[in-house]
Amino acid sequence: MLHALLQAIDPGLPLRGLVGERVTLPLLRRLLALLDQLLMLLRALLNSIRR
Repeated sequence: MLHALLQAIDPGLPLRGLVGERVTLPLLRRLLALLDQLLMLLRALLNSIRR
């Protein structure tokens, strides 16, 4: 499943065994944290427009 998620993000990202997982898991966590921050900013922007 992790492999499929990362391929959707970047099809050229090589995943090979444990080395790939050691690199990609922190990357995926950072990307998810960034997405969370962007969604919070979008929500705040939309709330300010509605008022």
